[in-house]
Amino acid sequence: MEKGYSDDVHSKSKRFDNDLKAREDYLISGKLGISTLIKMGLQSLCTDPTLFIVRNFPGAIGFKIRQIWYKSFLGAMGKGCIIDVGVSISHPRNVFLDRFVFIDQYCQFLCPTGYIKIGKRTHIAHFGVILGHGCVEIGNYVGIAAGVKILSLSDWPGNGKRICGPMVPIAQRGLKEGKITIGNEASIGVNSVIMPGITIGEGAVVGANSIISNNVEPWTIVLGIPSRVIGKRDPVTQPDPDILITK
Repeated sequence: MEKGYSDDVHSKSKRFDNDLKAREDYLISGKLGISTLIKMGLQSLCTDPTLFIVRNFPGAIGFKIRQIWYKSFLGAMGKGCIIDVGVSISHPRNVFLDRFVFIDQYCQFLCPTGYIKIGKRTHIAHFGVILGHGCVEIGNYVGIAAGVKILSLSDWPGNGKRICGPMVPIAQRGLKEGKITIGNEASIGVNSVIMPGITIGEGAVVGANSIISNNVEPWTIVLGIPSRVIGKRDPVTQPDPDILITK
């Protein structure tokens, strides 16, 4: 990994640690310090109005504005990427897009730690959610349907800890974190949920409304809650379109 990227992630992680400390202090005292309030207020005043315009500007002009904006703020962004209306990307320096990635309307990426990497010509359909805390890598030519949740961090029972969500101190929360890898040519169906630590193999298909809590073998079709294998698909034999374009 490049040194500049490592340094930037370290800096972001330090800021996340500071934000986490402020949050933990609030959950105990119910108050935020004056300095924290001023800092948060200034950040909001400087960024929120501009972000609102960038995220919600309609039409082709809006696409171009977001290309220019995110080219400056993402960890990387290849040519031809489309980021649609209402997309929210937290900590964009930890998000990396290859060429011709399409992030559809109202998707949410949250990545204060870890990273999200998305391969070329992949589509994330509207209202998708990706939590990148434990790292998420999505390959090339992947289709992710509407409402899919990719959760590299999740509440998790065990060790006598609570799973009631973010309003209890972090030390009392049961959490599971793990890298999610989705191979090239895979397809994830509508409203499916990918749990932490999962690998979905090359060309695998996840049927709609499935919960994936075990690894999926390449070119396998799975479906259900819990997911089960229902078939196989043929490997893709089409040539790389980028090679055809450059000829």
